[in-house]
Amino acid sequence: ATKFSPPYKVACDQTRCHVNRPKNTQCGESNGIDIDPASFRDEVDRLGSAFILGSPCNAGSTVDWGNPSSAERLSASTFIINDGNIEAMQFDGVLNKGLYVTNDIDILLGDDDAAKLPLSKMSLEMWFASTASSSGTYGLMAAAQE
Repeated sequence: ATKFSPPYKVACDQTRCHVNRPKNTQCGESNGIDIDPASFRDEVDRLGSAFILGSPCNAGSTVDWGNPSSAERLSASTFIINDGNIEAMQFDGVLNKGLYVTNDIDILLGDDDAAKLPLSKMSLEMWFASTASSSGTYGLMAAAQE
């Protein structure tokens, strides 16, 4: 897995990865998050696994992410949906904003052989279906560096 910057802690073993974040005291949440399994593996081991990080604050309408016991632990499969024919992952912009390879893009950049992202050109392929009831602008992929 690619490294994540605090407050996220990522750990992997041979079968799965999990992510946790301590309680966010700035927003008044009761508990931190612990998601296990929390990732989808990168089969070619280039960028690293893609992680679900959960809400940055488990308060108000996002309190569902608060999981005080391991019996209530959330997983990446929480957002996988299936109609019997097609399986997909649901992103809602609140509880599940997307899958993250890292929360610090500088880790993926560089001039040496350890760099995982190209410095000049990159292509991306994804499949998606929009079933939003209202029109709007939705991001499919993002990368930023200051």
